[in-house]
Amino acid sequence: MTQAVCLNCGAMKVGAFTQCPECGYYPKTVEEKAKHLILTDWYFNQEALDGYAQRIKAGKKLEFSPETLSSFVEYVKTGKFPEKKV
Repeated sequence: MTQAVCLNCGAMKVGAFTQCPECGYYPKTVEEKAKHLILTDWYFNQEALDGYAQRIKAGKKLEFSPETLSSFVEYVKTGKFPEKKV
């Protein structure tokens, strides 16, 4: 199962496109889904995800590189998986 960070509250959840069990947020738009997919254990290790979760919980906004976001938006639209971060 894919572990993901909720961009609304910073809680961990199972699946990027699922509703957050903590705050009830559900990514609806293509861009919201792409951002949630980026913040998964497929793309980042657990330590990095924990760091992003803490930043969100502290009220800090996350910035996504335009290139990365664009490739994940394309995936959500087409199903063509982007390159994994090394």
